[in-house]
Amino acid sequence: MTNFSFEVSLISIFIRIEAIMYLDKPFLLLAILLVSCSSDLTSEVGVQLVSVYIASGKTQCNDDGLSLEDTSAFLTSADIDFTEPQCGYITGVSYPTVCGADTSDIYIYTIEASNLVEAENLGFSDVSGLDERLSYKTVTCPS
Repeated sequence: MTNFSFEVSLISIFIRIEAIMYLDKPFLLLAILLVSCSSDLTSEVGVQLVSVYIASGKTQCNDDGLSLEDTSAFLTSADIDFTEPQCGYITGVSYPTVCGADTSDIYIYTIEASNLVEAENLGFSDVSGLDERLSYKTVTCPS
């Protein structure tokens, strides 16, 4: 299946190149190729992106808190586009190991900077606002 999509992409590029040559406007080639490659939030020219996180609300020994789908729905319902969300945890802080205690689990999203205030109103925080002692690490999300 991958070979097929690669071949289709190559055919599409060749068709575009021939169209440009036919139009005798070679400067359009670069523009068309750049536009044809922009398919997601991260490839838009001039868009400033920020990473935000939200606490999962999970507690130790319990199957509670928010899911990745729940927190994604917060952004989606506010019409905020985001890249593939990631699971992670805050580093530089420790919690007592006792059932019912909080965890440092978070969900991380990359959004357009223009949506930061609205995301913060939904409960998300800018990762650049983490205290200098704190950071985060990403982990594979549970399935």
